[in-house]
Amino acid sequence: VEINNVTSDYDSIFFDLYVDNISEVDTIALYRYGELVQTLDNLDVRQFDGLYSNQEYQLEVTFSYDLNDGYGRQTETTNYWVWTSSKQYPMFSFDNVSATTESLS
Repeated sequence: VEINNVTSDYDSIFFDLYVDNISEVDTIALYRYGELVQTLDNLDVRQFDGLYSNQEYQLEVTFSYDLNDGYGRQTETTNYWVWTSSKQYPMFSFDNVSATTESLS
């Protein structure tokens, strides 16, 4: 299982998964500072929303497989670290300003 095509904006992370023909995805989870933020209930979804901007997140996919080699079902994880983008500070400017000692217009 491979996590690829990862992109983000200021409050969402988008990704694709490559899953080979013997593996099965068990969980898709998102962590921030080592703490679980969200898990996806629908394992066909490839997006996390409602995130903080300008933060590093760890995307973790747990999967299992059986190679029919006598060891039974094996479980592994793959991870990908991604930053959400920062929001832009609002910009403003004043045009045609005139000032006197008693007013500003």
